[in-house]
Amino acid sequence: MLLTVPDGAIAACCQAVAQAGGWRSGQGVVHCSGAVEVSALAPAQVAGAVIGGFHPLQAFATVEAAGGAARQFLRPGRRRPAV
Repeated sequence: MLLTVPDGAIAACCQAVAQAGGWRSGQGVVHCSGAVEVSALAPAQVAGAVIGGFHPLQAFATVEAAGGAARQFLRPGRRRPAV
């Protein structure tokens, strides 16, 4: 499960799902914040879920900046990096 709520809502959202009995043993629960500790997902972990954090490698201040970076990366003739 990816929790992609605002940073300030991660812990409360995780707790609300826990109170509703929504976390299961062995389930993966990840938030997408680079600023919030994975401990915000403790209620899921207590229920047996495996918790973690995943956030983008590149942050963009605006939608326009993101579009510009994507256009530069995808411009014709540019070789894509090996995976």
